[in-house]
Amino acid sequence: MDRPSLTSQPYLQSRILVVDDEQEIRALLTRHLAYEGLKVTAAASGKEALEVMEEGPAHVVATDITMPRMNGLKLMEVLRERYPATRIVAMTGRTSEETIRACMQRGADACVLKPLVDMDEFVRTVRHSLAIHAHWEAILATVQERARSIGERPSQSGTGG
Repeated sequence: MDRPSLTSQPYLQSRILVVDDEQEIRALLTRHLAYEGLKVTAAASGKEALEVMEEGPAHVVATDITMPRMNGLKLMEVLRERYPATRIVAMTGRTSEETIRACMQRGADACVLKPLVDMDEFVRTVRHSLAIHAHWEAILATVQERARSIGERPSQSGTGG
């Protein structure tokens, strides 16, 4: 079966950040996404992930939940606050309902369960998050274009939407 390419729009030039304290998992995911044509960066901790994001925000952050010092849930909170356009994919081996709800509450698009036995599922999840990112970017571009075309006047419609 042919694998769909991630090098077409909206995936061209997409930046993915993989965050996991387990080096083997980090390396596996990074290699797999790079093979799919994505620009991938890796971080071993939440703190390191935030440093990478300061250099240039990723479109999607795939983060483990259970990590020392700053866990993935805290990282998601900070990402939502500082980088609202960045999409989040949570990864966890803790399959409790509480953990899944915590991921949803912190704005994760999806949660991938470890062990990652189906890499295609992981890639599909990243694709989905990239599509959401592209959707929001397109809406922002449309709003900016409309503002330019009317001389950046505020909306007079009063409808609020």
